[in-house]
Amino acid sequence: MVELLDLPASVVLGRGAKHFTTATTEPLDPIVSQWSKTMSPGSSSLFLDAFARIDAFAALGDNWDGYGALPISEAAIRNARFVLERLSHSCPTPDVVPNSNGTISFEWETRSAYACLEIGVTRYALFVDAKAGQGDFHADGCARSFDDASAKAISVALSPPRNAAPTITRIELGSDALPSG
Repeated sequence: MVELLDLPASVVLGRGAKHFTTATTEPLDPIVSQWSKTMSPGSSSLFLDAFARIDAFAALGDNWDGYGALPISEAAIRNARFVLERLSHSCPTPDVVPNSNGTISFEWETRSAYACLEIGVTRYALFVDAKAGQGDFHADGCARSFDDASAKAISVALSPPRNAAPTITRIELGSDALPSG
């Protein structure tokens, strides 16, 4: 499980990974402060932590994982924040993780599905593995074209609408309830 408690002062990278400290706790872009003022209550804290986590990836330099990882570029960070803002309206807060190829992934796992959205300098790739036989799906495109409809598709896969049980109504009238003559 990804720890968000130390953010934005530090980044914790998964199980047993290294701990990095950022040089600043200020957001890289004014979109974060503007966005935080318009967030709906209830989810703002977790999404603000996710924004801070993305910002903290700017401090990861070459070989940040000890295995030759590429740094996370400002363009990838900008795109990840752009996509996260769209996700905030309909999706649960994702786990946010840097990838050794310089991209950023958003990951979710619910009883219904596992979803991974990877965002890079110009593009995104989405994979959803539905657990209840609903069918897997893949999508990709320009990172800046990610829209609310794409976010809604992730939300539905993670928490599909429940089918209401059919209503069965049986009305019986006794002979004494029939109108007379």
